[in-house]
Amino acid sequence: FLKEEGNLLNDIGNRLKTRLEQKKAQQKLKESEETWRSLTEYSSDNIMTVDLNYNILFINHTIPGITREEMIGTSLFFYIPEKFHEKAKECFQGVLNTSKPDLYFTDYTGIDGIKNFYEARVGPVMADGKIIGFTISGSEITERKKAEEDLRNSEESLKDALSDLDQIFDNTIPMYITDLDYNIIRVNKSFVNLFQVDSKHLLGKKCFDIWGGPLCNTPECSLKQILTGKEDYAYTMQKKLLNGEKISCIVRNFPYRNQENKILGVIKNFTNITDVIETERRMRVAQAK
Repeated sequence: FLKEEGNLLNDIGNRLKTRLEQKKAQQKLKESEETWRSLTEYSSDNIMTVDLNYNILFINHTIPGITREEMIGTSLFFYIPEKFHEKAKECFQGVLNTSKPDLYFTDYTGIDGIKNFYEARVGPVMADGKIIGFTISGSEITERKKAEEDLRNSEESLKDALSDLDQIFDNTIPMYITDLDYNIIRVNKSFVNLFQVDSKHLLGKKCFDIWGGPLCNTPECSLKQILTGKEDYAYTMQKKLLNGEKISCIVRNFPYRNQENKILGVIKNFTNITDVIETERRMRVAQAK
């Protein structure tokens, strides 16, 4: 009897300890709210923090028709369409397992009936060396999504399409195209402006020779991922410009097909998240104080 009683007390003690740790974590998240608000108030991105149960603790901007007070305390997944739940949870679990940022994609139809598309960058909130929650930085990518769909829906060969898609390709979204031999065959003006490069120095070159990164020559190479069946493959990257400035981007890759549905190349587009990364860095510094 004494042994069973001892086990019961130990179990109760462990549960109380876990509950106290959870309350401590939640309190730290709440205490940081003012700091987070001051850091994110003027950001164009939708930035929020959630606890490990995905309950919203802070949000800088709300969606139309809902107040901040109405969203605080509710589940993040209430605002994510069910078809994206699995991917989003995989993203959060990955961040929890690795402590490294990741991202997922979703859409949202507002009260006006208009559907907008978003990408959400997820990062860990740390306290005493443990993850106690997540930050989510959401950016609207509706314009970029439309450009992607326009490119996907083109029913011409790559050679013909490249001469006829100027209006689609030369938009505000930085893009370039590689063929199946990794040759860069098209670069738009937005890409040139963002990365301060001359397109003449890029065209005809192997992407891994002049734009290489840690994923090149690995199974995670974007072309290899596309050829295995991925329709949308994304990762983050950082590039040092000629002036020494570092720029961070989310890179999305998707296949370019002809009318026979044959993959002829890979479209890459770039979203500048340098400001978001800096905001996250400042948040981590504020948390550590």
